[in-house]
Amino acid sequence: MSRIFRKRIEESVRSRRITTICTMLASFVWMQIFSTLCVVAGISIITVGHAQAVTECQQLWIQRNSVFKARGYCFNTPRAIAYFGNAGCTYTNQDLVPLSDSERVQVLALRQRQRVLACPPDPGPIPTQTTTVSASPGIGQVGTKVPMISMTAEQLRSAGIAVRSAGAIPLPHSCATTGATDLSVSNDMLSAFQSRGFTLESLCVSLSSAFRFDPESGKPMPFASLPKGQAVPLNLPDCFKRAVPFLDCSWRNDHYYGGVISQGERDQNRKIGQAIDRVARRQIQTMRGGRIVRPHDSNCGERMNAFDIQVDGRSICVILETVLLSESLPLGYGYALASPEGNDPEVEKVNLQTYGKKSGVVPIWNNAGK
Repeated sequence: MSRIFRKRIEESVRSRRITTICTMLASFVWMQIFSTLCVVAGISIITVGHAQAVTECQQLWIQRNSVFKARGYCFNTPRAIAYFGNAGCTYTNQDLVPLSDSERVQVLALRQRQRVLACPPDPGPIPTQTTTVSASPGIGQVGTKVPMISMTAEQLRSAGIAVRSAGAIPLPHSCATTGATDLSVSNDMLSAFQSRGFTLESLCVSLSSAFRFDPESGKPMPFASLPKGQAVPLNLPDCFKRAVPFLDCSWRNDHYYGGVISQGERDQNRKIGQAIDRVARRQIQTMRGGRIVRPHDSNCGERMNAFDIQVDGRSICVILETVLLSESLPLGYGYALASPEGNDPEVEKVNLQTYGKKSGVVPIWNNAGK
């Protein structure tokens, strides 16, 4: 490799935007070359050689959460607490963790790699580096697991939801107009949710939203776990019916981890809902027909989209995956929540019959398994 060519590559690698490229290319033939260049640039990546996907998934989990650990995040799942500990932690809310721009890009790149590998929410047993389990302030219901019900694509289709990428034949009502091109639902499912106040659009947007718990009751919601790693909701909180959860939900619990949130966080969520409403209504005035906005992308944090505004220290674009502007939605808009970038909640793998026999749990929408 010539000196001039090497210099040009090194200069390119030093840009924080090359983090994604470095992470992805590290898995291919040129891994050794690009790994070296990325280290020179001060960018941390995973180098796993020819390790199996599950091993890489575990390393990605460690790498991603190490970024949050270094910035003082208080973990709230037993596996993460056991591995990292919470000694000296400061932030119980992921969105308030002060990541730098380069760290945020790195975390997004690691998350993207996890998606490419279809890494499961639970990375499996990981040898712990610490045996100290420190309590973290403000976190409730530690240890509450999210039920992941093992299903094939055909079984899920029989339950009213077809996932095309999993090989399922589409059902009558497509979610394509909401951006969820992979999903479609049955007549029975749509009718059942319409009786609860949902529309097809708000149902589809909510099925695409990143949540694990009902933010009002704190109960874990049931999910179908498909062979390729996709997790699909088998029921939705009632306060998602207009697809504007920050505005409509009476927040008592974190929607992703289930822990009880403080009154200050509840007030903050209400302010976020109101801020989203103001921005969305301005967007509606300028649109022609329906429009899909994806605030949670590489431009987040750079004031490159209308939803990149701060509310009490939290950027709206960080918490929104997709915004749908459509006259078919009750308020003319709705949104899917983005997945937090820290550790994932603990899951419980069960079959349909076992889950159906449990008492006090959120049922599957059609009471399947009962």
